[in-house]
Amino acid sequence: MAILRTTSIEKGETMSSKAKKEWIGGLVLFLLVSFVSITFAGYHTVKAAVDQTYVPLEHGNKTHVNLKKGQPFSLLLIQENHQNTSFVYMTVNKQHESIKMTHLPGATQLGNETLRTIYHRGNMNAVVKNVETYAKLPVDYYVKMDQQSVVDAVNKLGGIIVTNKRAFEHSNIVFPKGSIRLNGKEALVFLKERNEQDIFTAHERQLSVAKAIFSQAATIPNVAKLHSLVFTLADHIETNATFNDIKRIQKTYKPAVSHVDKQQFPQNEWNQKQVTTRLYKHLERKELFL
Repeated sequence: MAILRTTSIEKGETMSSKAKKEWIGGLVLFLLVSFVSITFAGYHTVKAAVDQTYVPLEHGNKTHVNLKKGQPFSLLLIQENHQNTSFVYMTVNKQHESIKMTHLPGATQLGNETLRTIYHRGNMNAVVKNVETYAKLPVDYYVKMDQQSVVDAVNKLGGIIVTNKRAFEHSNIVFPKGSIRLNGKEALVFLKERNEQDIFTAHERQLSVAKAIFSQAATIPNVAKLHSLVFTLADHIETNATFNDIKRIQKTYKPAVSHVDKQQFPQNEWNQKQVTTRLYKHLERKELFL
């Protein structure tokens, strides 16, 4: 059993309450939005990396969000870690200054199949279409991320330092509470959900790792090495959000990070209707799917 070593954090490296809110905002597009904020990598480099991640949906969205005006939007975030895949549906409302995160279990029944089964066929168009049709959740954007990118990025950086809120053990590695140093393999295990109920605390750990990666990246003196890191991350991300979409989200929707509500998508049809009604209200849309 490996026990990770703790390390002291120098003054200025701790994560303030304000910083936490900023990085919860980054959760909306996780590492993808963060690309835009690392201006030290250069505009053209970041744009090229983000353009590389762009994969549009074949079918048109049923709604058209005006990001310039700050209209509410929805996002389906899909994260792969080893053989585990998590699905989180988010609604983001700038005016209400809030984000609603709804965990969609892989076992969620969409017609005659589960969400997990549909996803593993490898067709994002089918995933989005079935989530909209059967879960009755409109999807404006999707982001798919393979967390293998974290291993590659952390190793390129020579390790990262994160703050762990609570001690736990996973895959024979003990993660003490406090400041700990992680290599790529340890970072991947640190991010991994221990069970489906761990989805939201896993997201908190992702925020910590994301901040650590980009804090460390800011210290890289070698431009070529920094560019390599940016494209390493982009290699593991797919989204139908364009570079301009991402810039607007980062610029316009910061107020939405003030409050984050987390919930589980129910398997009971009656409760599903209650949840979708609340989400439509948060999106400020008519109940087109109900």
